[in-house]
Amino acid sequence: MRRRGFTLVELAVCLSLLGLVTPLIYAFGRSVEDRLSIGLWHLDVADGVRDVADALREDARGGTAVAGQGVGFVRGDCAVVYQVDDAEVLVRRSSCGGELGLSRGVSAMVWTAGGVELTHTFRQRPGATLETVFFIPVDGAPAGGAP
Repeated sequence: MRRRGFTLVELAVCLSLLGLVTPLIYAFGRSVEDRLSIGLWHLDVADGVRDVADALREDARGGTAVAGQGVGFVRGDCAVVYQVDDAEVLVRRSSCGGELGLSRGVSAMVWTAGGVELTHTFRQRPGATLETVFFIPVDGAPAGGAP
């Protein structure tokens, strides 16, 4: 006599194993997704820091560091100010015209001894926030921090 299909015991065993394995697979997938989003954030931050460093060096060349809201320089008749807006985007504004968004996710930019400290923040999900601080040396930066 040949039997076809599963017995109830076999079906119960399969369902219980599936019930144990499913949360493990979900947790592993979530972990991989988190690592991927952090890696992409690191790439975005590196690109933004490079853009900010290039702009700062260009403005510091022939410019004078000034005090004010954010980091600023005076170059001839133009004043250039770097400010973090409400959307956490670092913006370079020039009094001679022009505004340029340089980096996203910036929570602070301040003068420090010999350069600028740039803080990036990443809110991955509620309760999980990453922060990284970069120091960008700037020629002509005030020796004691803020001018």
